[in-house]
Amino acid sequence: MSLIETTADGFDPFIEPASRIEPEVEDIRMINALAAYQLAYGQPVEALALLTISRRYRPDDEQTLRLLVQSFVQIEDWEKAEAALAALERVAPRRRQSARLLLTRAVVLLRRFRAGESRSVFREFLQRFKGGIGDGRPDLISD
Repeated sequence: MSLIETTADGFDPFIEPASRIEPEVEDIRMINALAAYQLAYGQPVEALALLTISRRYRPDDEQTLRLLVQSFVQIEDWEKAEAALAALERVAPRRRQSARLLLTRAVVLLRRFRAGESRSVFREFLQRFKGGIGDGRPDLISD
């Protein structure tokens, strides 16, 4: 006999099922911060596990989508990186023209063997940012 009694179907009345728990925005930010650290330390698979949780509860969260793009790029899952980029552009259309997002899109398209599209996006980057992006940050898509 266990210390906590459960019903016949295995339901523990003291634990709220995840489907009924709605995390606060601060919880998602904390999860995303942990994922960002994991990305910074070369652990994109672990970051993806956390970001999957964030995306489940906040599918249109811009920060989550940016981190998902970074994760998929790091694990070289170009198809999912492109899908995450599309979702990010849908949620935050102003980002579509950011230097980092243009460069990331060019890389993803090139890796998906779409050299013509990649070249076009890179040309767009060159036209828009002739003077450079100037902030010196290594992260491709966080403006």
